[in-house]
Amino acid sequence: MREVSGLSGCVTAGKTLEEARKLAIEALTLHMAGMLEDGNALPNASTLDQLVGDPAMRGAVAAAGEQIG
Repeated sequence: MREVSGLSGCVTAGKTLEEARKLAIEALTLHMAGMLEDGNALPNASTLDQLVGDPAMRGAVAAAGEQIG
């Protein structure tokens, strides 16, 4: 199981890295839709440099995606 960086409470898990990546996209989409529905602002995306420099992300796997909107 893994929490999505910057979005507390958005978690996903998978039997393989590819499955976890696909499920993370679904979890992220639903989480952000819920935030907007509740009137909350979405956080700015982290850069890869910020993630690499974050001690809490040590050993994590980063995945890139398209910016929407």
